[in-house]
Amino acid sequence: MEGFSFQPPAVRYPASVIIDKEAHFDDDKGKNATTAEAMTSTGHTVGVTFHLANPPAVSHFCVHGPRLKREDFEGVPEVVSAQKDLVLLRLALTFGPRIRSGIAGSPDRVLHEYFVYEARRGKASLKLIPDRRVFSSKTGKWSSCERLELKRPPEINYHDMPRPTDKVIVLGGGEVGLVDLRRGIKICNVLDADPVFHFIPLPKAEFLHDNDNWDESQLIRDVVVCDGFIQLVEIERRFRQVLGVNNKKKSCKKMTSDFDKKTDIIYDSEILYRNYARPELIPVPDGWKIRTCYRHKSWDYWLKGHVVDVDGSFDYVPELLDGGAG
Repeated sequence: MEGFSFQPPAVRYPASVIIDKEAHFDDDKGKNATTAEAMTSTGHTVGVTFHLANPPAVSHFCVHGPRLKREDFEGVPEVVSAQKDLVLLRLALTFGPRIRSGIAGSPDRVLHEYFVYEARRGKASLKLIPDRRVFSSKTGKWSSCERLELKRPPEINYHDMPRPTDKVIVLGGGEVGLVDLRRGIKICNVLDADPVFHFIPLPKAEFLHDNDNWDESQLIRDVVVCDGFIQLVEIERRFRQVLGVNNKKKSCKKMTSDFDKKTDIIYDSEILYRNYARPELIPVPDGWKIRTCYRHKSWDYWLKGHVVDVDGSFDYVPELLDGGAG
């Protein structure tokens, strides 16, 4: 959804919800019983309010603050992960000590801040996560730790190493996995006194390339944990080429480089763009295929799960059901 503008729906409290990943901006007037506030590292109060709807309708959340405007946010605040009554949120402001020099909108320009929202009986809570610290549920305190890095084993190529984190999975017993849907999973036990990452590579998708948009991987792949096993699910969309006409092609007859040849005069009618139709091959959807595979974290291999292949002719079934059949 574009922008932060949002008119909150009526407040409801279902047992579980589907949350829109991206936030909307509110002016502090749409607070409700889900509202929680915290202080950013720059000393600004930021609030989070959820507007809940029964599935399959999508629930939304808003960010707001008494001294914050929409323009104060670098990018769109978003949900990183959600588990039971906890939601991990990420946001960045356009000012303060966490801003770096660089191009606006670049991921290297800001240091994001992370907040944990807890939906609980009574008043909900919102807490800022300090930099590189570990929280103890026994003491209720944060302790500093060294930055965790994944050292590349000599047998693994640099291009196989995970980079961005698309999502976080919980493996149990204190183990979490940081998932790069293109390359693999970094796993560590956050309860260890000296946590160390180890790497599980993901099978590569033939149709997903490094130069594709990073958001593309989240549309066609997902990794989940089910009954102690790591499950990979991907969908491949197929296309076929058909001969069509592209009416968007434009051309003009003459350019300045024509003066380098035998042209001494260029008429206005030869300068102006003109649309023309040009036959060309156009890709059209031709079905899709879903593949699954799975493994245990202790294995060094993946096992085949299921393959579902849907032919492109399936797209015409709804039309027949709507009365197209005799």
